Amino acid sequence: MANFYYGSDSGQNYWINLDHVSFVNPEENRLILKMLGNFALVVEGDDMSNLKQVLWNQTLNREKSELGEYDNSLSTDDIPI
Repeated sequence: MANFYYGSDSGQNYWINLDHVSFVNPEENRLILKMLGNFALVVEGDDMSNLKQVLWNQTLNREKSELGEYDNSLSTDDIPI
């Protein structure tokens, strides 16, 4: 079964099939989702924050620093070359 995100915009409820999202462009106050079939959706407001959290939870290569929890234990900055 597909993964969906449920939201509401101006009282209009909607579902986004997350399996059809091919690219997400995060901007300061909105997320632009490029969907299969060459169309885009803009998500703003409270739904932007909630959907962003869903996307982070599904991100395989995220780093703690991107979530505000920097972990220096894997840093190689102080290793001499």
